[in-house]
Formats: sequence, C-alpha cells, structure tokens
Amino acid sequence: MPERTLSYFVSDVHLGLDVKDMAGREKRFLDFLESIPADKTESLFLMGDIWDFWYEYRDVVPRGYVRVFASLLSLKDRGVKIFFFQGNHDIWTYSYFEEMGFVKLKQPYVRTIGSKVFCLGHGDGLGPVVPRGYVRVFASLLSLKDRGVKIFFFQGNHDIWTYSYFEEMGFVKLKQPYVRTIGSKVFCLGHGDGLGPGMRSYKVMRWIFHNHFLQTLFSGLHPWFAFRLGQGWSKSSRLAKSKEYIFRGKDEPLYKWAESFQEGRPSGSRVDYFIFGHYHTSVDMPVDKGGRLLILKDWMDSSPYMVYDSAADEMVVEK
Repeated sequence: MPERTLSYFVSDVHLGLDVKDMAGREKRFLDFLESIPADKTESLFLMGDIWDFWYEYRDVVPRGYVRVFASLLSLKDRGVKIFFFQGNHDIWTYSYFEEMGFVKLKQPYVRTIGSKVFCLGHGDGLGPVVPRGYVRVFASLLSLKDRGVKIFFFQGNHDIWTYSYFEEMGFVKLKQPYVRTIGSKVFCLGHGDGLGPGMRSYKVMRWIFHNHFLQTLFSGLHPWFAFRLGQGWSKSSRLAKSKEYIFRGKDEPLYKWAESFQEGRPSGSRVDYFIFGHYHTSVDMPVDKGGRLLILKDWMDSSPYMVYDSAADEMVVEK
C-alpha cells in the first residue's frame, strides 16, 4: 500500500444555505470528497461551518446531506482520519459526528504533520474583540500608510481603550503633550483633555478610565454589555445633547496650561503651534507667552482639519 502522505483541509461550505446555487454547492463538495485519494490520505480536517446551520437533538438531526455523510464515511472506512471543528454556524454538533467516528477538535489545535507544525481552528473568536464596522475607514488609513504616510494617534476620552489593535496595523500611539519639530516649526500636540489647572472631578474620572486594573475588570464584561454601557455613557455627553462648548479664552485651563508649558521651554525651542481637539469647538488664538493655540472642531456639522506645508511654512485651517 502507498504511504499516506496527504492531509486535506476544507472550511465554510455552508451546506443548506439557500443562496446562489445551493444544490450545486453540495454537488461540488461531493465531487471534492470523492476526488480525495483515500489510499494516500492520512487525514481530512473539516475546519468549521461545513453546514450553514446545524442543531441536533438526542434523537433528531437535520434532514438531508445523506450523500455527504456517505462520502465522509466511505473515506473513514478506507482509513482516512476525519477531524472537525465546530464553526460559528454549526456550533450545535453534540455527539452525532463523533458517533460516526469523526474526531472533534478545539481551537487552537496544534499538530505535527510530516516535518511541519500546524495550528488549526475555525478562527472565530480568536484575537481581540473589535468594534464592528469602520472597514472603509481602516482601509483608507492603511492605504495611506502603505503609500508612505506615517500615521500617529492620541487616545481621547472616548477611545481610551485602544490597547494594541491600531499599533498592530502600524499606527504609532503618542502621549500628550507630544512635542515634535516639523520643518522649521515646533508643534505641541495632544487630545487636550485633562490639561490645565482645576477640573478635579474630570481628572479623577480620567484616572479611573486609564487605570490598568479597572480596564482589566471592564474587559471581563461581555462585549454586548460593555459596548451598550459605553454607548449609553457617550449619548449622555455634551456632544450628544448638541450643546456646543463655549471656549473661555484666556480663562480656559487649556490656555493657562499652554502658557505655563511655553514658559518652561528653553528660549530656542519655544512652541509655534499648540494643536488639540476634545472641546468640539473651533479655536484659533495667540498665546501671550508665544505661539498659536489651535483647537479642531468636531465633525458633527462640518469636516474640519488642518494641514501644515513645511515647504511654504504655511498652516491652513479648514473649518
């Protein structure tokens, strides 16, 4: 007999899904099973969601799929080991497959085949939970990065809990206040929350939100509950209530912070631009100690941004 050197892997057939050619899909899967050379094959791995929906009772299983099971059992009877993972569509495979002699595996499953080490699974639920949506936003950001644009980000008070996902995409996390020379100008950047004197209650809340132990406790909540809690809190904010913040000029803690920060800088490295967000209002004013304080408005009613051209030494503010 020839040596069994082949291992097959197949996933997401979604048998029973009445989309496009359901019968044709089952026929193609049967053709695949029948094409497997049983005498040369050591194993077949069903990687999950072979069925679009599977729920079995003690005495009842979904009707149909007779030819599929016949083909699988034919392979098994000819010496092929059949392994399967439960996917997110066929979770409810309790004992029926195992009674036929198939072996249920739990992800991640590590197995050496020949000289190689494989890590196998359906893949659902692995890795951090990421808020759904925003695919086009991330695609655009990554497109810019792939074309050579360096992307930096600050955590705001609404997106504090960006742990590693952005950095895994190659974005660079910065901590405020961040000072950087661009061209001939010195920039001081940050989200702007918590900078300046006073605001004791807000700073306590900010400390709570940034506390690693409390973040770990919050991570223990189910995402369904955690996201609804966060979204409910966000809806109660000043922005959700459509109240625009009135920036108090020189009386504003952020302005006082900028003056104090500028005063502490060496004379040869004074800040030219202080740029922040957070306040949801547009601000452009000089700082008495030197420099210019710019605050970007939110995107609720317009699309504001700033662009600095180092060649022309020009700052353009689009409101």
